[in-house]
Amino acid sequence: MRVIAGSAKGRQLVCLKGEHTRPTTDRVKENLFNILTPYVSGAQVLDLFAGTGALGIEALSRGAAHCLFVEKDAAAARIVQQNLAAARVEDRSTLRRADALQVLRGGGQYDLILLDPPYPLGLIPKILEEISRNDLLRQDGIIAAENEGPLPEMAGSLRRVDERRYGRVWLSFYKTTE
Repeated sequence: MRVIAGSAKGRQLVCLKGEHTRPTTDRVKENLFNILTPYVSGAQVLDLFAGTGALGIEALSRGAAHCLFVEKDAAAARIVQQNLAAARVEDRSTLRRADALQVLRGGGQYDLILLDPPYPLGLIPKILEEISRNDLLRQDGIIAAENEGPLPEMAGSLRRVDERRYGRVWLSFYKTTE
């Protein structure tokens, strides 16, 4: 796994071993960031369920101002920390080892929110509702959610504006309607 573009282009990232992790493939990540390009420069990013941190690191490499990485698992959080150092983006990042829902209830506003939870848990609709309820997405911001199937068209004040399929991976994009 590597950083695809930007200041950290080509840097190798460490993967967490085991069957509970599923890093985003380079192909999906490249397509994802082709869509997100207009939203990345100078963005405040939230990478929920960070895993290895690859998505947030890609955003930082491409010019995001700051990324809050949220990862509940201790081993995965250590991998995120290693990858932040390898990509040399520690100065523009914060890593919180916490439950995603607790972080969402803590407030803040973001230009870009990256969601890639474990597929079997089916958390994305609940997470989207919480983002809407707590007004975490800035007016011109976007949410990118990775899942194994289509997601709801609406979640609170959030409307799905695009959806793409890459093999068994679905990328869904949400914006605020208010």
